[in-house]
Amino acid sequence: MADESIKKTGLVSVVIPTYNYGEYILDALEGLKKQTYPEIEVIIIDDGSFDNTPSIVQMWRASNPYIFRNFLYFPLPRNCSSSWALNIGFYLSQGEFVIIHDADDFSYENKLKIQVDWLQMHPETHVVGTCYDVVNIFKHFLFLPGWLSFDRKEIEANYKKGKHCVCFGTLMFRKEILKRVAGVKRIPEIRNDAIFIGEIINNGYIVDNINLILYTVRLHQKQKAGPKDFQKESFNIFEERVSIIIPVRFIKYIYEMLYRVATQTYHDLEVIVVNDQKESKTEIIIREWFNLYKELNPQGIIKDMVYLHLPVEVGNPWLYNIGLYLAKGKAVLLAGNNSLLNKEEIRNCYTLLFNNWPYSGIGIDKNGEITTINWNNDFVNNPPGIMADVSKEIYSSMMIKHDIVDRTAGLAADFSLQII
Repeated sequence: MADESIKKTGLVSVVIPTYNYGEYILDALEGLKKQTYPEIEVIIIDDGSFDNTPSIVQMWRASNPYIFRNFLYFPLPRNCSSSWALNIGFYLSQGEFVIIHDADDFSYENKLKIQVDWLQMHPETHVVGTCYDVVNIFKHFLFLPGWLSFDRKEIEANYKKGKHCVCFGTLMFRKEILKRVAGVKRIPEIRNDAIFIGEIINNGYIVDNINLILYTVRLHQKQKAGPKDFQKESFNIFEERVSIIIPVRFIKYIYEMLYRVATQTYHDLEVIVVNDQKESKTEIIIREWFNLYKELNPQGIIKDMVYLHLPVEVGNPWLYNIGLYLAKGKAVLLAGNNSLLNKEEIRNCYTLLFNNWPYSGIGIDKNGEITTINWNNDFVNNPPGIMADVSKEIYSSMMIKHDIVDRTAGLAADFSLQII
């Protein structure tokens, strides 16, 4: 994981995932502009919008260049879901505190200050939510929620028995919880917001909820089209494809890894390169290599390539997690320096993984020995199972089933395996 010094004391990182919400996002930004708390960075993760969101955000930013300590508009190269967009925003955040904020909602002007004050006055608390009101598209009041709890013991008891009682969209948390909680999951037909809070509590963190209306939820027609988590495109998986995640370390390593990928015997691959280094030549080199590869091998085994250059250093395991979120393969391979030395490696791992349904993953050690990984399937009641089973393991590479990523959100820093 990136050095903890990146975390800036007192800074609040507001993470806004958006997908075609250009008509609403200005209200969210204006609400943040009016905040009485001064130390704010805004991180907008655009999950593949094809409306006017980019121009709306850019115009607003041009008119408000000095409002926040930092402002980042970060479009993703693929539609991933709001869960993955949120997690990427969490990893890019540089604040001591992180706020979850929907693009179609807006905050009262004292919301952030009250929540920061609460966390500073209650050092034992790691997460705090608030009450909220609900309005229609014209911002006319509709109702107040009746399902919230405000006593911390009651909150803990509720989540341990599966009852949701704190509004996800109002949460502020200490970034340090991401050492043990990888992020928001993406399990179909499950309240992933509730699972996220439940996992925080299961890891021993205290969750409070302030009984003050500090946030407004807006109801509108787009919400009826389906949950924000599950845009159809984000779940398009290629049945036989293997996604290979390559973190950028240095150019010579990238060339060597691309050669190893291109000489594999498996027939359907995509390469996802994630770069959190400051240098800027890697993308040009990689795209030139792939264009030449496609020209020479129009029916080649590498079907697609995605390159993502992050604006801040995040380190491992978050570098791998971001690659996992972009993957469209049925299986995903986390590559290290010593991966793919055997041209049959991907074929052998894929065959073993999918011919044995209980297996969740395949680890390959530095001697080429294969280890099977069986993670806990009770992802709702025992969310950190994936992390505990692979802690302190050292692999040259690891292949996992794509649905495991959805059910775990990837690797948490404190439980991360090592891939070398």
